[in-house]
Amino acid sequence: MVPFRFMPREVFVLGRNYLFSLGGEGLQSGFHFVLNLILIRALTMYDYGMFAIVFIVGGISLTYGNALVSVPATVHISKFKSPGSVAFQDVVFGSVALAISAAVAVIVATAMWFTIGPVMEALAGGAFVGLWTLRNHVRATLFARRAMSTIMVSDLSYSASGIALVVFLLWLQSGVPVVTSVLWVLIVANVLAIYVALKRGRGPIRVSFRRGVRDRYHAIWPDIAWSLFGVTMWNIQGQAPMFLVAAIAGPAAYAPIASGIVLFSPLRLTLGAIFNVIRPEFTAGLADGRYGWVRLTFYSSFAVIVLSCLAFGACLWLGWSFIDAHIYGEKFAHTSMPLIVALAWISTLLAISYHVPLSLY
Repeated sequence: MVPFRFMPREVFVLGRNYLFSLGGEGLQSGFHFVLNLILIRALTMYDYGMFAIVFIVGGISLTYGNALVSVPATVHISKFKSPGSVAFQDVVFGSVALAISAAVAVIVATAMWFTIGPVMEALAGGAFVGLWTLRNHVRATLFARRAMSTIMVSDLSYSASGIALVVFLLWLQSGVPVVTSVLWVLIVANVLAIYVALKRGRGPIRVSFRRGVRDRYHAIWPDIAWSLFGVTMWNIQGQAPMFLVAAIAGPAAYAPIASGIVLFSPLRLTLGAIFNVIRPEFTAGLADGRYGWVRLTFYSSFAVIVLSCLAFGACLWLGWSFIDAHIYGEKFAHTSMPLIVALAWISTLLAISYHVPLSLY
């Protein structure tokens, strides 16, 4: 075991990685946040409920993508020093990620086609969820390689292209966008961000489903199965209300809940940047026997996350009059938005705090 000592350079590198990760997450979470605020005011309750449901399904897909491939890739890539070993792990998990993302796209599109009806809306929803899942994996592998600047540039390309396309869409459709058009904007932005990340971050892109690749993934399947079980239980607890409300009362009834949850999307995604940084740090620290450094990273990250959640909740409480008047307005006057937002804040605080020890294990 390597004894812990204060290492200014490691602290500096960790802080720099946090800043790069927070910068990238801040860009895309800010874009998502502003886009949702625009759509809350511009769309009907039904249309915004539909958009929110697709976005939630995308978030669920990310959790399964993380459990099946992205988190295992982060853990295993971080263990190896040899470029050849890292490249092989990248081929294994990248190939599986591509297959999973394609399957998710087909499943979501088919489900939307049967439940909603319009083919183009179903195709857009499926393509968006599949590409978002794939981009999440590409980002995860770059975090494992500690290619922070590449992640920042990729996130910047996603946000910048998304903003430009949304502005053009609002101008083209006279400020009243169609849900399908918004989803296609996000599809294009995801494709561009994936291209930038792959172009800057790696050599030749290799995808293979040969026996050696399948055997390598099958060897770690027992650990993945437990992770998959945990994610399923977590999603049942966290997302079952959304599916029940949408199935029983329709997307319009889910719109107030979604509009309350969306206030915390910047917090969730920005603090998610911390998890992207600490997971490889935990893996590398435990592999090298630097348990003191792991403890320092754990407690400091936990403190930052909890304090950030508390501060964010306090800001919402102090600015509630402005938020209620300028975001929700008369459209949500018949709903108990303060209660919805308060419950969403409690849920966010518990979920994000729980993920710190989960990242360690």
